Amino acid sequence: MKLKKAHLTIAASAILVVFLLIYAIQGRWALFFNDVGASIVGIILFNKLYSRLNQNLLSYSLFLLILILHVAHLYSYTFIFSWDVYMHLIAGFALGAMVSRLFAKEKWSVIKKISIILLVIMGVGAVHEMTEWAGYAVLGEGEGWLLYGEGDEGEWRDTVFDLFFNFLGASIFLIYYFFRKLL
Repeated sequence: MKLKKAHLTIAASAILVVFLLIYAIQGRWALFFNDVGASIVGIILFNKLYSRLNQNLLSYSLFLLILILHVAHLYSYTFIFSWDVYMHLIAGFALGAMVSRLFAKEKWSVIKKISIILLVIMGVGAVHEMTEWAGYAVLGEGEGWLLYGEGDEGEWRDTVFDLFFNFLGASIFLIYYFFRKLL
């Protein structure tokens, strides 16, 4: 059986519903609404815009992976770095796949394509960090995407580390992308 976008959507949605139920039973409403709710909206929007944004199964799979890993809320786990660092590394790689697909039909030089992909990813990362900061400024501490808590390590250092690992993940994707094209 060939894996299709619909299969991935159903599987990811089922996993998110399980997290939704777990967080609801535990009374962790910030995670329930912020993280799972935003992920479900993201899946709906990505499905609607899939063709228009020239995406493929790899970019869609990576998008679903970062949503599921984020919603899993594994921030207490560390291996050399905290889980948050790996989340941003994987997110940078996944965004690289999505943005490269977005501009795949453009006839730009390699340097221009790399520059635009990196700038878009860094812009998305900066907007994400500003959204996190605004959530913290308005809502304070707690669990979830819009609250300051586990996974947020030390004010500005967290933002710099997050942006650096977004950049590193995107760079790893671009190396993969361009070596694959050369071979």
